[in-house]
Amino acid sequence: MERVTMGRVFKCPVCGAEVMVVGAASEELDPHCCNTPMLPKPRVHEVYHCTHCGAEVAVVSGSAEHLDPYCCNDRMRRIA
Repeated sequence: MERVTMGRVFKCPVCGAEVMVVGAASEELDPHCCNTPMLPKPRVHEVYHCTHCGAEVAVVSGSAEHLDPYCCNDRMRRIA
């Protein structure tokens, strides 16, 4: 079983559906799709959080190398 962290992505080997963990209540997750265990993808997506309003955004494609997200007129904090 894959260790769960925020931003971890799992993919269904049957239909190709993908899910991303946005909140982990525990460190263990066993997602299934098409009655088959989903496989963890190697990349963990970057997740940012606004300390004022609680908004969260994740980079789902491309690179976050030059990303500098702002919310509520303040820089968002990277949490994953």
